[in-house]
Amino acid sequence: MAVAQRALSTDGAAAYLDMPPATLAYWRSIGVGPKWFKLGRRVRYDRADLDSYIDVQREASQHGRQL
Repeated sequence: MAVAQRALSTDGAAAYLDMPPATLAYWRSIGVGPKWFKLGRRVRYDRADLDSYIDVQREASQHGRQL
């Protein structure tokens, strides 16, 4: 898979997660949320990390916890 297809921008990741980009920016600033990395000077999210984040959140919500 090409990097452009795997590495999503904040806007792309927000659309993928169906949430505002500002939420992801805030989460980055406080150290929570899905893993992210810099590609050059730009923040990127790997689709696999977003899928893992969704799985963890789903599991936590089934057990009455929020991570």
